[in-house]
Amino acid sequence: VNDLLWKEIRVQRGKADPQWGIGPKDFIGPSAPRMERSKEWWAAGYVAAKGENFKGRHTEQMMFIMDEAVGLPELYFRATKTMFKPDGKMLWICAYNPTDTSSVMYSEVMALDSDWVVIELSSLEHPNVLAGLRGEPSPIPAAVDLGQLEAAIKDDCEDIDGEPDPTRDFEWPPGSGKWLRPGSAFEGEFLGRWPSEDEAALWSDAAWLAI
Repeated sequence: VNDLLWKEIRVQRGKADPQWGIGPKDFIGPSAPRMERSKEWWAAGYVAAKGENFKGRHTEQMMFIMDEAVGLPELYFRATKTMFKPDGKMLWICAYNPTDTSSVMYSEVMALDSDWVVIELSSLEHPNVLAGLRGEPSPIPAAVDLGQLEAAIKDDCEDIDGEPDPTRDFEWPPGSGKWLRPGSAFEGEFLGRWPSEDEAALWSDAAWLAI
């Protein structure tokens, strides 16, 4: 929270356009995970061992952001549900690599009555990777690049001799006609989707969807 997430928030705040209402009247400390404009308008970062330390905030408009949400225990989700209202005035965002189908996050998005909107982000479509394929420098130097992606493909993907499964396999390089079958780690960390097979779960994602 302090060293990674709020470091990035400070960087982005420094680049923010004034049209978003961010300016000198906003206070953000040099190290504490808190940004404040008034007693009713603030942002703060928390790591809580108990739900009681996290819940209890009740205002008309709130946004909850859970980073690395696939690793969070159930207490965070229970506590947030005591504060979150699905009335259009609140927003709940969970950012994560979908690596563990035994996680609470997985059960949340896969529930039959789930109303989560899931957005998958694949490294195959990252601007750095696309630039690398064109022989151009990475536009976002600190993010994943073509070299990292191809190293991961070498470590965790297999060539396919027979008919590929388009719901699971992918063509690489694009347009080459060469199809690869990703391992579970590559699916979660680079393709942005739950693994088709998971040693930590009784049911794999593929089996669950088939049922």
